[in-house]
Amino acid sequence: MFSVCYDQMVLVKDIEVYSLCEHHMLPFFGKCHVAYIPDKKVVGLSKIPRLVNMFARRLQIQERLTNQIASAIQQKIAPLGVGVVVEARHLCMVMRGVEKQNSQTVTSAMLGSFRENVQTREEFLSLIVTSRGRWQAIADSPLSGVGTVFNCSQSLFASRLTVKRDGLRWAGSIHKRIGLRRNQRGVYNALSGSLKSSKF
Repeated sequence: MFSVCYDQMVLVKDIEVYSLCEHHMLPFFGKCHVAYIPDKKVVGLSKIPRLVNMFARRLQIQERLTNQIASAIQQKIAPLGVGVVVEARHLCMVMRGVEKQNSQTVTSAMLGSFRENVQTREEFLSLIVTSRGRWQAIADSPLSGVGTVFNCSQSLFASRLTVKRDGLRWAGSIHKRIGLRRNQRGVYNALSGSLKSSKF
């Protein structure tokens, strides 16, 4: 632990959880989000995922796992409050019994200021949802940096392969993409001729 003058929320989210249900001896897995408000002491960030793994690597039920994580943090570093949310899929519901493949179980444990203060609890829950939605929107956007680079490089590679096979067909594709009108035959023919003589 470290002594530091910091009294705002610390959140470690999307911690992978893999455990074994003690009722049916089948796995359940998902993600855990842990937040706490320090009281002059903070813990190393890697210790929180280690704590989650320690309680998950045994026969468990999700409800107990959630409470154990929150209680351990509360006892060891005595923060002003602790919030834990676990989202998991249980194979005992997916592959047997009711066989609901898309079902998900969410449990939460709120201690201290997270239980007593509605604004603190809402901030914690909004950080989980908002952050995930924002990054997912960026990842899905066609203007995202990585996606754009990948799409451009893939397009160039595919275009060069097409040119090797058929220059005119590639020229026709470019003709459609840049929106040349069909009556602009001079530009189109010039483009086709240049592609025929080009070496890639």
